[in-house]
Order: sequence, then structure tokens, then C-alpha cells
Amino acid sequence: MKIKKTFKIAKCIIYALLIINSQLSIVNCFSQGVSINTTGNEADNSAALDISSTTQGVLMPRMTTIQRDLITSPATGLMIFNITTNCFEAYVNGAWNIVSCPTTCTLPSAAGTISGTTNVCPGQSAVLYSVPAIAGATSYIWSYSGTGAFIVGSTNAVIVYFSETTSSGNLTVTGANACGNGVISANYGIAVNPTPPSITIQPVSPTAVCGGIGAPSFTLTATGSGLAYQWQEYISSWNDVANAGVYSGATTATLTITNPSVEMNTYKYRCIVSGTCTYTTSDGIATLTVNNLPASVTTLEATGIGSHLFKANWNSSTYATSYCIDVSLNTGFSSFVTGYNNLNVGNILSYDITGLTIGTSYYYRVRAVNSCGSSGNSNTISVTTANIAANLVSYWKLDESSGNAVDAVGSNTLTNTNTATYPAGKINNGVLTNPSGDRYLIKSSPSGLSGLSDITINVWARPRVAQIGLAGTVEFGTAATAQSCGLGFTASGLCCISYSNDVYINYSYAVGSWVMYTMTIKGSTKKVNFYANGSYIGTEQTFVNTLNIGSTFCSIGIQCPASLNTFDGNIDEAGVWSRVLTTAEISALYNSGAGLQYPF
Repeated sequence: MKIKKTFKIAKCIIYALLIINSQLSIVNCFSQGVSINTTGNEADNSAALDISSTTQGVLMPRMTTIQRDLITSPATGLMIFNITTNCFEAYVNGAWNIVSCPTTCTLPSAAGTISGTTNVCPGQSAVLYSVPAIAGATSYIWSYSGTGAFIVGSTNAVIVYFSETTSSGNLTVTGANACGNGVISANYGIAVNPTPPSITIQPVSPTAVCGGIGAPSFTLTATGSGLAYQWQEYISSWNDVANAGVYSGATTATLTITNPSVEMNTYKYRCIVSGTCTYTTSDGIATLTVNNLPASVTTLEATGIGSHLFKANWNSSTYATSYCIDVSLNTGFSSFVTGYNNLNVGNILSYDITGLTIGTSYYYRVRAVNSCGSSGNSNTISVTTANIAANLVSYWKLDESSGNAVDAVGSNTLTNTNTATYPAGKINNGVLTNPSGDRYLIKSSPSGLSGLSDITINVWARPRVAQIGLAGTVEFGTAATAQSCGLGFTASGLCCISYSNDVYINYSYAVGSWVMYTMTIKGSTKKVNFYANGSYIGTEQTFVNTLNIGSTFCSIGIQCPASLNTFDGNIDEAGVWSRVLTTAEISALYNSGAGLQYPF
């Protein structure tokens, strides 16, 4: 044993000298073990031999199987590298056992082309990407150069979760096995699209068309990436339209409707604009208008029949936007009254026909019109103009600005007493009479009024207050029993003024409002009737005495010169007839509240 230990020490010294001379390494021999390194560190306490190197390895003894078997009494744990089998072997339990038999190591093949979507949205989840199977790979290594992407899986197919803050980048993959990694795939670019679609110009309603004609369209303008369009129509709910029938461009920015039917009138349209990441929808306000030919018109009886005019009337027509009227002197409409051949009067249901001849028969018909055309002719209405001016004795328009009131028919111009004024009246100006200063109009010894039996007085009046006493509006005759005639107001109604022969009716007249008052007298029966705004009021009254109209005065705004009961209010368009006007003529004078001025 002493010899062996001495041999070992001598062997260490020889090794150390050789290593120092070669300046390659340092061998340190210590009682606890041998350390071979270039740092001078001691051997680990647990190791008999501690070798450290970053540039060299350890070679096991190499021998063939025959050489191995010539080893005498191999110790348990003895190790060799068998160059016959290319295996590391150890002698254990009385036999040589294979520790490892390394084979030839092959890296995986190069990765192929990645497939999957190239455009994603922030926050998009579970997007699938794959690559063809890589030969020799036992696993796959995927990587993404952008931020905010999370890859799940290690096979040739993975899913990727993109966060709300993810950025664009490149996806790559490589195969891996025990020998290492294969060639990385080519970069697969993935673009993150943060800009949603935006509609910058909304669709607008197209110009109206006629049923079965035209090609109205709806157009919008949108921005964004990867835009796609889908138009919808609204009847009772929103539904997609397709490129069929009347529709074209259903998946473009412009929807065209060719020859739409009338049934499509009021349909609404909107467009869903889809982008790469999300979608938006237009406001749905744009509306299709499809017009039909207007329905035929039913004309109604004329109203406001005057000497030179009447009002034509008709019912409304579906789809009409205006109406045209014809007026003729014959039922065949072979000729037309000047100005009334297909006259478009607008979208109204009545129209004044003027410039006519007294006591003449006329015929009118109407057609409804819109942008698609016109209806057929309506039924024909016959109307004969009146001669309201017949037996008109005096008529005062009262349109003066000052001074006397001219008789537009006769010679009974009235003198302005105490400066009655002429403010705005019912038609143009009117006279204001009042008790303050006894302002009124009068003429002595008028002509054409005495001896009248049948009488009509018509006047527009606006009392400012409830009248005191018996206030006259229009009166003429002589201040004696049954020798005058006038239309007057009391505190509680109206009166036919005739001195001790007066006739009264209770009537709540309007204070502060213009009303047309009419009084008719039938001399042979002594009957008196009153009207307000063309409508009969009260009950028929009867004089006690037969009228015997005198010729002393004619006045407006006062009850005979002797009493000085002045009417407190405005008076306009006063007339006296020597006959009883018919209810139709009275209605014509009222003219639906607008009134008529001589010449009628």
C-alpha cells in the first residue's frame, strides 16, 4: 500500500509539471481528491477527481467488445465506450450493461407557410392560425413580434387572443425536437385595425316618382377599412334586400330601385356598413315616395253667388297636390270663359270665379293634379250668376279717408257731421260714428228712397259697446209714425226703426266684432226678418201699421236727426234695395265672411 501511495503522489507531480510547462491547465492534488482546472480551485470534498473546463470534455476508455471481454475481473461500476456497438457500457451485477446507445440526431424540417386571418380587431378572441405539420417536430414554437397577443397551444395549430391594446406584428413558428429547432417560418403579417367604419354622409330621400316609372336611388358615404354594405327596407320591420326584382346595388354604397310600385310608397331604407372590426347603421330616415295618379274629384254646388262671381267648390282627391278648373258657357266645354281653361288654382278646395256677367248660366268642372298627371274630369256643376245689384237704390262703400260719404249707385252722398272718421273697415275703410261729439253721416231730401214698400237694408257693423237707447246704423224717411225705416241696435237686440211702429227682436250681438246684419221688409204683408252673417235670426215680425216712407232724410250712424241716438261703433258697406233679397243673395253678400263690395 505504501508503494502504491508513493506512486500516486509521484504521478500527480509529473502531471502537474507537464501542465504547467504547457501553460494549459493546473492540476491540484490534495489529500481529499484531485482537482484538474485552470482556476486553482480545490476538488470538491465529495469527489476523488474534480475536472472543470468550458472548452474540453472527458473521453471514456474506448475498446471493442473483444477488448472489453479481456479485462480481468472488472470492478463493479467500471465504464467504457464500446466502439463495436457505439454504446456506453458499465459493469454491474457481474455483467456488462448498456448505459446509452446514442443514435444519429436529425433536426425538424423547415416550417411551411402559416395560414389564418391577416386582419384582426382590438379585443378579438380565439383567432385560429395553423401551419402544415413539420417533419421531425415533436413540438412547435410560436412567437409574435407585436404586443398584446396571447398564444395558446404548442402544436401546428394554435389560437391567439388579441387584447384591446394589441399592436400589429408578425407571427412565426418553428418545429422542435430533442436535437433542437428547425428553420423558422417566413413572417406572417397581422394587421390590427383600430378604425371602425363611420358614415360621413347619410342617405337622403330621393325625388318622388310615379308608380312603375323611374329609378330612385339611396346613397351613403362611409370611411373605414374592409367596408361591406347591406341595404335594408322597412315595411313593418327592417329586412335585408337582395339584388332581385326592383332592387340593384343591395350590397354597395348605392341602392337603386327601378320602376317601384305605388305599394312601395313611404318605404324607409337604411344601410348596415360593416368594417373589419365592427359595423354601423345609417339613420333610417330616408324614405321612398311613389305617387299614383290622383283620384277623380267630386265637385260641389257653388256658393257665394253674386252678380259677377261665384265660389266653385269640390271635395279633396287622394294623391292630389293641386287642382285645375274649367269654366264654360256650355255643358260640352267646347269653349271656355277667358282665364278658366285648365286653370291650376293650387292645393285648395274652393276658388272664386270672377269677372262674370250678371244673370248668366255657367258650368264648371275640376281635375286633380300631381307630378304623375291628372285625374279625369269631375262631374259638372251649373250655376247662374245673380243680379244682386237689381233694385239697388243706394250703396255707400265708406272707403273715404275723410269728408263726405259717396253713394256709389245713386245720388245720395252723405254729409259728414262733426267730423266722423274713416278708420280701417271690413273692406278697405269704414266710418266710425259715436255719441262723443255726435259724429254721423246724413243727407236731407234723399232721392229714390221715399215710398218704398219692399226693402232690404244690408250693413257690416262692429259695435264698440252695448248700445244705449235705440242707435241707428242706416235709416231713411221722415220722423213720423210708419214713415221711416232703419236698422238699429238696442241694448238687448235689433230693431226695425219706424216710429211708434218699431219692431224689436232680442239678440245677443257681438261687441267688438264685425258682423253683417241684414233686414228685409215685405210691404204687402208688413213682415220683417233679420239676418246675421247670412243666417236667419229670431222670428218673423209684423208691423202694426203699413209703411209710408217719407223723404226728409237719409242717415248712417244715427236714429233720425231729432233723437240724436248715435251708434257707437264702426259701419261699412251699407246698402238699400227696393226689394227683398233672397237668402242666396244675402249669403253671397256675406261671402263666407269675406264680404262683397259693389259692384257685386
